[in-house]
Amino acid sequence: MPRITLLGHLSPEGGFNDGIEVWQEDTTQGHLLIRKTFRRADVPDHALREVRLLVQLAACPFIVRKYSATITHTSGELFMECCGKGTLKALIREHRHRASKIPEPFVWHVFYSLVEAVHYMQYGPSGDARGWNWIYHRDLHPGNVFITGRRDSGLHVVLGDFGSAVSSTWGDGARVRMQAVDFGIPERLMNCTSDLYQIGLNIVAMCRLTFRPLAFVRPARGGRERLVAGAEYSDALNGLVGRCLRTKPEERISVKALRAALYREAFENKRASRYDHRELLLFPSMRIYER
Repeated sequence: MPRITLLGHLSPEGGFNDGIEVWQEDTTQGHLLIRKTFRRADVPDHALREVRLLVQLAACPFIVRKYSATITHTSGELFMECCGKGTLKALIREHRHRASKIPEPFVWHVFYSLVEAVHYMQYGPSGDARGWNWIYHRDLHPGNVFITGRRDSGLHVVLGDFGSAVSSTWGDGARVRMQAVDFGIPERLMNCTSDLYQIGLNIVAMCRLTFRPLAFVRPARGGRERLVAGAEYSDALNGLVGRCLRTKPEERISVKALRAALYREAFENKRASRYDHRELLLFPSMRIYER
């Protein structure tokens, strides 16, 4: 990694970290990087877990990029890509503040991107889970969904913060332990549809401009969940979100079926290709606090 310069920090101490800093490469491109440092107590578990899982997921374009990491017995640091368009949480907050609906094509774009990330986490690059170390994120909420201009055109949505994630070979099994209770799942044990339930809650949060999406899900019984995203959004979107949010895991849509359905809607029906990024109230720049 080239030489870098500290610009400042983005946030105070977090759940499993000791702070988030912004650094800039001392190159002609001047790429921005995020440096996440870990508390000593979290190094043996959360720090190692996050680094190892990001290494495993490095080839997935819908996962935040890891650049480098240094882990010792007493400290840890992780350098990742800096997603300069902010988080889904910031986008929702800004649209809520201005009472401005998030365009449905961008909702489809986020929906498809998150499902692609989860499909890769569970099935790997080949789509065949045999021999793959499956991963459950467990903390999939708008603050961990990032927006960036990584590609040449349009906006790119990536999933980050794997400090709470578990896998078939790492973590505390399928026990549920999430920080964002407003985006929690109804079951006690994680399963292959639990992350999909949380994705559904993120989509409800986008459509309803709320950070308490469960308030719109709990009354949905007997098939009435079809309008869980709201009447202003299409039946197709409401239907797929509702199938993610069934209370019983065995009644939810599978990640493979959801991925196929989203591909049809997003690309064949071109629902995700018609959004204008100028309609999105993205942060014009990150709020960096100098040390």
